[in-house]
Amino acid sequence: MTPESTNTSTVSQWPPRPATEVFPELLDTTAVAQLFLFDRRGQTPDQGRRSVRELVKKRGLPTLGRIGSTLMFRKLDVIAWLAARGGVDTKGGEVSVDAA
Repeated sequence: MTPESTNTSTVSQWPPRPATEVFPELLDTTAVAQLFLFDRRGQTPDQGRRSVRELVKKRGLPTLGRIGSTLMFRKLDVIAWLAARGGVDTKGGEVSVDAA
């Protein structure tokens, strides 16, 4: 399997990205993974959600709490967390995070 076909198959597993790339104010773990572009880096949805949970545990990514079993995030808090770490280009709207 070539890298391009692997990337295409993992991208197709993700839910559709928000229209015009504008994310809602409240995000679940999958939406945060998409905001961090894990879906475009070849990760599966499970890998992306796991990376987000690791960022919460190890790097202090702020959460809003849980609704049932769903971990929720406020978009402004996530963007502020990224900006404090130099992971956001506020002019171009680029989001970057190293999940390792």
